[in-house]
Amino acid sequence: MSVLDRFRLDGKRLFITGGSRGLGRQMALAIADAGADVILVGRDLPSLEQTAAALDQITATVRRRLQERERASATNGR
Repeated sequence: MSVLDRFRLDGKRLFITGGSRGLGRQMALAIADAGADVILVGRDLPSLEQTAAALDQITATVRRRLQERERASATNGR
């Protein structure tokens, strides 16, 4: 198990205020990459939509990684 696996946030939901730019955006992206569902709140709808699109890409990547791990575990377990 890698160090980053110990900090997984699968099954968690986080509410990020100011999630459309700056530190809030970067935290939202990192938290999503760690497996959590992210709820964004902000005042600028276009920026929120851009962040949401980036989150969609990360979530798809995370899903692919999890599927690859599951396949590897199934193969190694045989």
